[in-house]
Amino acid sequence: MQSAEGERRSMNRCFFVAATVVTLAACMTSQPRTATGCAAALKEGDRLRVNEEMALIVWEPKTKTEHFIRQAQFVTDATDFGFLVPTPTEPTLSETDGDIFWRLNSLTEADVQWRDEVTSIFRLFDKDSLTTDSAPSSRVQVLNQQTVAGYDAAVLKASDPVALTSWLKENDYATRPALQEWLQHYTENDWVITAFKFSEKANNGEDVVAQPIRLSFKTDVPFYPYREPTDMRDATAAASGSGRKLRVFFLSDQRYDATLGQSAISPAKVAWANSASSEHSSYGGNLVKAIATAAKLSDKELGLSPDSWITEFEDNSSPRNGIDELFFHPAKDQSTVERPVIIKTRKVKQHYPNLPGFMLWLGLIVIAIPLTMRLGNSLRR
Repeated sequence: MQSAEGERRSMNRCFFVAATVVTLAACMTSQPRTATGCAAALKEGDRLRVNEEMALIVWEPKTKTEHFIRQAQFVTDATDFGFLVPTPTEPTLSETDGDIFWRLNSLTEADVQWRDEVTSIFRLFDKDSLTTDSAPSSRVQVLNQQTVAGYDAAVLKASDPVALTSWLKENDYATRPALQEWLQHYTENDWVITAFKFSEKANNGEDVVAQPIRLSFKTDVPFYPYREPTDMRDATAAASGSGRKLRVFFLSDQRYDATLGQSAISPAKVAWANSASSEHSSYGGNLVKAIATAAKLSDKELGLSPDSWITEFEDNSSPRNGIDELFFHPAKDQSTVERPVIIKTRKVKQHYPNLPGFMLWLGLIVIAIPLTMRLGNSLRR
């Protein structure tokens, strides 16, 4: 007889979760190695698939502060899972309002123009017709622990990837050799890892909606955490046939470009770039102020004017070439970029003469009858 835990795991649940995750991806296959990949910390046998992910990066060049908010839509059968997020310095964590992504999407979406394809029909009236080696975990510094937006979060720092992997394992995060190798890059470069685990207190066996989380931290160059474990970058990662789409909204003082690492061509291309106060925006009011409110940042903390620029990047690659982070730099070309207008055709049946035409015809007939009679009488004389 199946246990209660087994029954819970057999239930696929769709999560719309805004998790600030470094390299979460839609790379779920039938093989256990790839089923728990993408820097997601899952228990053995659990699976997770990402369908779409969006991120907002607010960069303040004067203070070299990055505010990073990420949202992902995924499906998982796990009852307890987590993610690892690397940052160069210790971040502060805060819950945010996920409505901000709707506002950004309204700003950058393509204009739609409808063209009527008219078919004329004669009618008098119209008719209506979504396994690692262990090491003492005491060598791991726990800089902060808190519960935020339905997650138990731990901000960690270590110089030894084995010790960090051991800490994760002791705290019920799934580990594997590829994940330890992925951690080694960050421990060698003195980065901080924030581990998020979905809070068991918030998991009542139903579908879960969690708010986005903001990570704010100091960095010399703004970036999106794009690097993935090696076992998620091989050919089998694409075997599931489940593509994924990444959209990054970058808010700062000017238009920015992205590179993979410090100089390689970025897989994320600019889809839209313009002032946040652009007249093309369907959102009324101060969008930068709305972003600050949603991110729970004061005007002083945000430090950007209402006419700051938003650059949107899109990446549809799968599997991703996640060998490094996406870094952002001021663009040489500061011209605006907009999506091409979408032309849609709708079929329209135009009935004629319709009621006004019918009334006109009727009036003409009423007038014509006596005139015709008079003309006939005149001819008979």
